[in-house]
Amino acid sequence: MTTRTNRGFTLIEVLVSIILAAILAIGVGMGVARLVEGHLFVKTNAAALQKGQMAATRIALELKNTTAILPASNETSVVFNSFKDKVEKTRILRLNGGNVELSEGDGNFFVLTDQVAPGDGLRFQYYVNYEDPEEGQSAPASARILSVRLRLIAADGVVKTFTQRIVPRNIQP
Repeated sequence: MTTRTNRGFTLIEVLVSIILAAILAIGVGMGVARLVEGHLFVKTNAAALQKGQMAATRIALELKNTTAILPASNETSVVFNSFKDKVEKTRILRLNGGNVELSEGDGNFFVLTDQVAPGDGLRFQYYVNYEDPEEGQSAPASARILSVRLRLIAADGVVKTFTQRIVPRNIQP
């Protein structure tokens, strides 16, 4: 009598191995997809945060050189005189759609930042004294202090808010 040695796997063993490998691959794939999703979320929020910080800093620098806030200013734009390259010019900082724009005094506007929240994405408030409450706003032409709030939309609709109170150094009391 000859002895028979079984070499190889049965069909059931092969199918069970394939099913287990597929389940493991699906689990690993879902984990990698979540990691990539999280990375993109963080990257988009970091970009919005950086844009907001750069725009808020530029707005503050522009408004610190203000010599006069003109009466045409309102809640979403400020018209002001300031010095640049030893020349005083009338400049405009405004909300235009989803962008914050700045005019260098030549009538041309360039975009400081985009992704601005609709409605109240950029808001200016005007005060005479630093301690004035929010309700104590003054007319733009008599203001000595500006409060700026910039709101940008980041990933998944998250809104990042940047606020500053600026005291222009060249406005005469």
